[in-house]
Amino acid sequence: MSKKRLGFVSNSSSSSFCIYGSEIDLSKFQENEDWDEKVEDLVSKAGLKFICDGESEYYAVGKSFDSIKDDETGKQFKDGIEEAVKKLFPDQKLRFETCEGEIYC
Repeated sequence: MSKKRLGFVSNSSSSSFCIYGSEIDLSKFQENEDWDEKVEDLVSKAGLKFICDGESEYYAVGKSFDSIKDDETGKQFKDGIEEAVKKLFPDQKLRFETCEGEIYC
């Protein structure tokens, strides 16, 4: 899964991301005011990152690969993320993978 922008965009900047996680559907949260801050706080408290590109309905939750602990295997890293995301969003159909792209500001 990735978000790409084609063409020239003036007066914009971007930031790249690469996490292991899952795309999530946040439509039920969007009914509330300040929903993005509430979701980001919830996700952050679980030790995860919340990625939202701001232009589409693309949202991902997971961890960046630079957060793997020295004594942690790749499987332990992925299993921990999957468990945490499933706990936060138990009613979602989740597909875990490497999520990468750019966020345009």
